[in-house]
Formats: sequence, structure tokens, C-alpha cells
Amino acid sequence: MTIRDELNQQIRPAKKLFLSGITCFFAGIAVSMASQPPRGGPPPVTLAIVFVGWFLAAIGMAKMWNALKCPSCKERLWFLHSSMGSSIWSLTIPATFRFCPFCGTSVDSPAPGA
Repeated sequence: MTIRDELNQQIRPAKKLFLSGITCFFAGIAVSMASQPPRGGPPPVTLAIVFVGWFLAAIGMAKMWNALKCPSCKERLWFLHSSMGSSIWSLTIPATFRFCPFCGTSVDSPAPGA
């Protein structure tokens, strides 16, 4: 197993949680807009869907920020998806990321302890 494989395993569950939260958030907004009566606010159920989606997205972001660490030097690599030109829908580390910026270890080398 390479370091890239290990990083992909670290980020995949957090990214799935974040993406499901974003999807739930926008689906709740769409349903709320479609079902809004002429007077009054949106139904409470749709507001609950929006808040649950926001909460899931926030938890996913926090997990990505805390969980993604280089296996060699244990430094946080939370910036990978925002600075490497990766799509928000991608569940893997971008191919352009080849070395840890902190310790210089190649991400295509075998993971420590593997």
C-alpha cells in the first residue's frame, strides 16, 4: 500500500459525508422553495432537512481537516482539495500531488508500516 492509497482511505469517508450533507442541504432548499405556501414560511420538515444537511457538511469538513495527515510526518494535509485544483466531487487525492510539502516524502512510495 502506498502513501497515496492511505491518504485516499483517510479522505474518502469524510468527503462522502461532506458531499451527502451538501446534497441534503440543497435538496432541502429546493423542496422548501417548491412547497412554500403563498403566506407563511417553509414547512418545518424542509427546514429540518436543510439544517441536517448543513450539519453533515460541517462534520465532513471538520473530519477532512482533522483526519487527513501524512503517514510519515503526521502533519495535516487539509489543504489538498482546495489548493491542488481537485474537483469538489473527487474522492481521491489529485494526481498532481506527488510529495508531502512538510517532509518531502513521495506519496507513491510504500506507506510506513505497510
